[in-house]
Amino acid sequence: MLFASRHQEVVIDDFFDVEADGGVPFEESPEFYLTGDLSEERTELLDKLMTLTFEQMKSMTDVLEKSAKAFGRDCVPITLREAQVLPVLMSYVNPRFFLGDKPGLGKTVMSGASYAYYRYFMKKKGQEPKKVLVVTDSSHVLGFAGEWNTFGLKVVPLVGGKVARALKKHDPNDCDGFVINWDGLKTNAFLEYYLEHADEFGFAIFDETSALLNPKSMLYQTANHIINKYRGGIERVIFLNGSSFEKNLFDIYHQFQILMPKLIPNKDFLESRYVVRSGREVFMHDMSRFNPFQKHVVKRKTGEIADYQNLEELRNRLKYYYVARSKQDYASDLPKHNYRLHVANLTSEQKKRLSESSNMSNINSPKTSDPNAKFTLATAPKLKAVVEFAQQTEEDRPLVYVYNKESQKTMKEELEAVGYRVGILNGDIAPAEKAETLRAFNTGNLDMLVFNVEKAINIPTSDRIIFYDIPMMPQRTNQITGRIDRNNYEVKKFYDFFCYNDSPEMVNLVRLAYFRETHGENFTGQRVGVYAQLVRQLHAYFSTETLETVEEMFDRMEAENGTFADIEQDVRRALGLD
Repeated sequence: MLFASRHQEVVIDDFFDVEADGGVPFEESPEFYLTGDLSEERTELLDKLMTLTFEQMKSMTDVLEKSAKAFGRDCVPITLREAQVLPVLMSYVNPRFFLGDKPGLGKTVMSGASYAYYRYFMKKKGQEPKKVLVVTDSSHVLGFAGEWNTFGLKVVPLVGGKVARALKKHDPNDCDGFVINWDGLKTNAFLEYYLEHADEFGFAIFDETSALLNPKSMLYQTANHIINKYRGGIERVIFLNGSSFEKNLFDIYHQFQILMPKLIPNKDFLESRYVVRSGREVFMHDMSRFNPFQKHVVKRKTGEIADYQNLEELRNRLKYYYVARSKQDYASDLPKHNYRLHVANLTSEQKKRLSESSNMSNINSPKTSDPNAKFTLATAPKLKAVVEFAQQTEEDRPLVYVYNKESQKTMKEELEAVGYRVGILNGDIAPAEKAETLRAFNTGNLDMLVFNVEKAINIPTSDRIIFYDIPMMPQRTNQITGRIDRNNYEVKKFYDFFCYNDSPEMVNLVRLAYFRETHGENFTGQRVGVYAQLVRQLHAYFSTETLETVEEMFDRMEAENGTFADIEQDVRRALGLD
């Protein structure tokens, strides 16, 4: 196989042979792809890697164990899935890489394999591997470090106010690097240490990089200086983000401005070809042309962003730097899934409240706005249905997603009242306490968890998530389902969504299925269709004619570059909710 370090010529290693017949498909002009500072030799090698069969890459599946053995360390038996191998290889050839796979597909494993692969080849070359810096959410620091250590990668977690103490306590020569949270990255204790030892670090993993969306923030500037500026920056950097397209297309732009500055030249590059606005028309230069010297004037609109276009093209143009897959790309390697909609009927009192305000929090969490409100199994049918269903599925050790903290307390109390040992995970709980709660659940000392944490925890000992609240954003749902749906586990997983009939929750489901999922997934290529599966079950509550009418409304809205507000009343009327 052919590989290259950042500053050396391509060499041949003995992992597997890529001297297979067949050329690299390359239908577009070379200017089409965003290559940054990659040489032609490197882009050809990356193209070659993308055409390899799994049989040609199969010897890479135990790279974590090979690397650990080379350094005389223990490693849990772990085999990379077919789709997990390619990013490891690509991130070796291209030192700046963005892995945007959906939650649950094993980004923690792949990032560990990437660093292990780098260490393995440094060892083969007789060179000392550089240390790694891992940055992640606070609730994931202990878990990330713990998982990597099982791979034979000795990383030290830096948590809370103990950063300075941990840095002094551990011999830097006896570890491969550190795992720290985003806030810790800005602390004086860490920065003082890093400024003194920066030359020791040559590899970095930045997890959940949606933290890097504001170029004016101290966090953004600190990360940029560490990655790109101080003492020449860090040579090898991998970004991990399963929701890289969260608010708008410029989120991915801001992240790439740190990962690989100037790869996406400027915002006009995106604006002129990939953004549709709702205001008046103006003439402007198309800055996304494949030849930067090619003058091309196009007619565009100003105003608010109404839609996005050509996003699959943009993803293709970023192919050397950006990989984003969904479960379909992992085929038979993944667990099977079962998405199910459960509908409860509103009480007359709840209907009255909804007639006064369409805010579902008044129904799903009445104590949030009124501490004296009644919220019991007798007054809240969906609460009762969830508790009963949790009892029916107790063997799956379900997690119950509840958004509001007041409702979390009630859910916990009701489950405990029927005999279960229940823990809570939310943003108010300290990382150490979260880690202890997870340990208790994973070792069987807790039966169920009530939670609203969407990222940075893995709970493989549960096979079911019950959604008491249904998130409006599909990216959030994918983050939540990924908590139990990790790529390296074989057991079938279940997701149960509870919804009040004749309520705004129904409108949200339809809206998500027909519109809100579209844009983010057109860019990332991650077509999961979770909500679409649920909407198919809505045929039990709405006629086919009604749902077809609603779908036509969304089609018209997108064709006219409209917004959901333009059709919301029509949708509600069609569903009989007005």
